[in-house]
Amino acid sequence: MHRYRFLAGTDAVYAKVVLAWLGAWLGSPILGYWSYKVADVYLVPAFLGAIAVLLLNGIALRALVTLFAKSTIEKGASPGIIKAA
Repeated sequence: MHRYRFLAGTDAVYAKVVLAWLGAWLGSPILGYWSYKVADVYLVPAFLGAIAVLLLNGIALRALVTLFAKSTIEKGASPGIIKAA
């Protein structure tokens, strides 16, 4: 299984934190208001929402890499996103 990195270093960490926060924020309205509540945040839907957004981000990035790799191979150029080892 190959991992694709769009950002590296602290930029990637900040991007993942923002995406996870967005997923946690959307988790309760989408998944419902249930389970444990701490400071007006339902923990289980927030946690599941954060994980879902991070997974969807990875899936979308792999799909884009695959799409652009096929189109650039046909043109004879190399893909623009570096494949991590």
